[in-house]
Amino acid sequence: MDSNFLPAYWQLASACVHSGRYAEAIEALRQATALGGARPETTALLGYVYAQSGHRQEAEKRLNELLKLSRNHSDLTQSISLVYAGLGQTDRMFAGLEKACLERTGSVILIKVDPTLDRLHGDPRYAEAVRCVGLTP
Repeated sequence: MDSNFLPAYWQLASACVHSGRYAEAIEALRQATALGGARPETTALLGYVYAQSGHRQEAEKRLNELLKLSRNHSDLTQSISLVYAGLGQTDRMFAGLEKACLERTGSVILIKVDPTLDRLHGDPRYAEAVRCVGLTP
């Protein structure tokens, strides 16, 4: 109803990502960014989508933006981990999840229900990360 409602674009992008409609997700995230949503979570999801859709250079660009931001903001570990997951760098992703857990980053509590991590559920490190958060695998 309101074409300037930022959360709608973010949710639309999330739905598109999880149904494999990457071009639509990228467009929704660009709209979110244009509306002032250049937040780390948006940058991370955009990096993930670019990676999953084969645009590795664009994904790495978003990763570098997040790494640069993280010099001044320690709570970006999970956002960075999402881009690593998209890029298939699971060792770095799990190291980031472990660090996010130890830092008690707020969004780490969602790892059990985050569909972007679904393909990692079979990895023993995933179960350990879930336990670290205080959830059961």
